[in-house]
Amino acid sequence: MVNPAATDRFVGIGPVYPMVTPFTSDEAIDEPGVGRYLDHLIDRGASCVLVTAGTSRFNLLDHDEVNRLNVVTVKAAAGRCRVIAATPMIGSFRQIEASAQFAADAGADAVMVLYTERYYGDEPVVAFFSTLADRCRAPVMIHANPMRNALGIDGGARDYTIGLVKRLADHANIVGIKEECSSKHRAYEVIRGSSGKILNIPAGGSMRKYLLDAHVGAQTYLTGVGNVFPEIEETFFRCVKSGDWPRAEAIVRDFEDPVFEAFFRIGWHTALKSALAQIGVMEPYERRPLTPPTDVQVGEIRRVVEELKTKMASL
Repeated sequence: MVNPAATDRFVGIGPVYPMVTPFTSDEAIDEPGVGRYLDHLIDRGASCVLVTAGTSRFNLLDHDEVNRLNVVTVKAAAGRCRVIAATPMIGSFRQIEASAQFAADAGADAVMVLYTERYYGDEPVVAFFSTLADRCRAPVMIHANPMRNALGIDGGARDYTIGLVKRLADHANIVGIKEECSSKHRAYEVIRGSSGKILNIPAGGSMRKYLLDAHVGAQTYLTGVGNVFPEIEETFFRCVKSGDWPRAEAIVRDFEDPVFEAFFRIGWHTALKSALAQIGVMEPYERRPLTPPTDVQVGEIRRVVEELKTKMASL
């Protein structure tokens, strides 16, 4: 059984759209721009958005800005879609708890949390999430980014194991996980092993990955191309759910493959912001040290966007 809190708030969930944070020319968060972006997504079928560490540029925001972004997103959604807020990437347990409660009180449907310390064993990780889930006034989701390993002289990254995930999933108020494992094998284990207990949101932002993950129990996934054109992801998701695998695979080939080929050469996050600017959804500004694409790269992004617009007539 999936935890009751997940059943109540996330039954029938579609693709999950990571929020891109818009900025003004003086590098402030463009709060009206957040609302315009949500309108763009929701009007085209999005039913769930995620304020996430990567796409939302948390590494460029301070704690107060993270909290404010969560609140602005919840208010702009105005009950039209589910909102998963997120806590900062760094900070003490006390700071993370305060941020989670702030988002919960604003009305977030769930709060996604990163473990902010090195890996010293499973017990501190379990204590961190379990204590937070005991206290949080909203359901908690785990952002399972690999942890920095503090055990042994070699260090390196430490993935969440399926044993650890299952222990965390036993908590009634831990309702989901954003899988972000460093290997496909570990990702398979986590998704397959926890799909009956909590909501899985495989990372990677791709339809091609969900073609595999859906077979092992992933209920949804993080979008990529759909951040610009939600209609593509919504059509793809309906095809997967109805078992129309040939059409789902064709959507990946025709829409996702050419976008990924161009955008990842330029840099996914900056190319995505540029594409959103080109269709009039938000301004192209970034916060330093992140820099926008060059004029030549903008031209390449424009070409891909125009090709997508033409192809969308066939959806």
